[in-house]
Amino acid sequence: MNRLPVILLFLVLWIAVFAQTQFPMIYRWLATPLSLLPCLLVYTALTHGLVLTTVFSIVAGLWLDALSSS
Repeated sequence: MNRLPVILLFLVLWIAVFAQTQFPMIYRWLATPLSLLPCLLVYTALTHGLVLTTVFSIVAGLWLDALSSS
């Protein structure tokens, strides 16, 4: 199995979590919360296995908690 798509998927995840938590101007501009995590999680579930989907969701939750202001 090629590891490059998995690495790029986690990179996109980190960028999405960082953009969601660190740029409140996006929230004010769109007037709705920006959440790309469900889309990325569905993509991971459809293209990769259960193990990677589980790891992806746990890492996404931990990163979201670590970067959020609350």
